[in-house]
Amino acid sequence: MDDASGTWPAALAAFGSLAFFVIAWVGTFQALASIGGWRELARAYPPLGVLGSSLGESFRFRSAQLRNGIGYNNCITLGASPMALRISMPWVFSIGHAPIEVPWSEIRTEAGRSWGFPMVTLHFARLPGVPLRLRRGLAADLARASGGQLALPAEGEGR
Repeated sequence: MDDASGTWPAALAAFGSLAFFVIAWVGTFQALASIGGWRELARAYPPLGVLGSSLGESFRFRSAQLRNGIGYNNCITLGASPMALRISMPWVFSIGHAPIEVPWSEIRTEAGRSWGFPMVTLHFARLPGVPLRLRRGLAADLARASGGQLALPAEGEGR
């Protein structure tokens, strides 16, 4: 009986550790979505049902930065078609991060630099306080895939 009574505390500790991990995982991603502005963007720009996951060109495992320095490094997917920009996360990171789909007419661009790298900031008409910063090369890929709908600023423009 001594052996059996010793397994309960171990099982309880394992369950408690798993529960803590799940709560921390969910809480972290919910907090990031709120602080960075992803949640606001998702409410303002829900998927249009036009672009979809199979239409347009996808750029997977890319990096971007939202408001308050919240960075999404190598974990977002950007989709571009002549109609809209789609921003999403892989399912494992998608807690609190619903897909976002923004018509190109709602996006204004601004050039800048970060740590010496040329960047492009996307400003959204409905939420001007939630910018999305991308490396210039990625922004150029999106502009190409948009069929000319996304106009990139000159590198020195906007500073």
